[in-house]
Amino acid sequence: FAVANIDYPLAPETPLRDIVVHVRAALHFILREADALGVDASHMHVAGHSAGGHLAAYMAADPLAPPLASAHILSGVVDLEALFPIPMGRVLGLQSVEQASALSPIHMRPRAGTRIAVAVGGDESDEFKRQSIEIARLWGAPAPLVVAGANHFSLLDGLVGGELLAQAKSLCGI
Repeated sequence: FAVANIDYPLAPETPLRDIVVHVRAALHFILREADALGVDASHMHVAGHSAGGHLAAYMAADPLAPPLASAHILSGVVDLEALFPIPMGRVLGLQSVEQASALSPIHMRPRAGTRIAVAVGGDESDEFKRQSIEIARLWGAPAPLVVAGANHFSLLDGLVGGELLAQAKSLCGI
């Protein structure tokens, strides 16, 4: 397999709606250059944590993004309406509740054929757990993997081994 670590501009200098455009463009680049890069673009998988989880979920549902085989949403911020009334909403460049809703994957549906898996740390906030449970339910994915003893920052340690790595490998068919 091949891995592309997509870099994108960050808020507050770049509003979230533009960050989404950058990530979509990066996926289209991989699709367009697949032969030159030596990758099979018909088996593209995305994964992301926290804000990256939002982007992975958004790309799984975005009709303008290339088709994806799967999306692994790790403690994703998928309901931006929860952020709009607090300072983080301004940091992300959210200008209205309607815009927050439109950029919230929780109000979208994954494209047909895209497999979805969700994970969250057992020691994370109730809001991260709620959003993880809700997107899995709405998207018809299995219940989120709750990694015992993991917080928002230590969750990714589980990709080194254990049940989170097993979930990722299973999602990708490895």
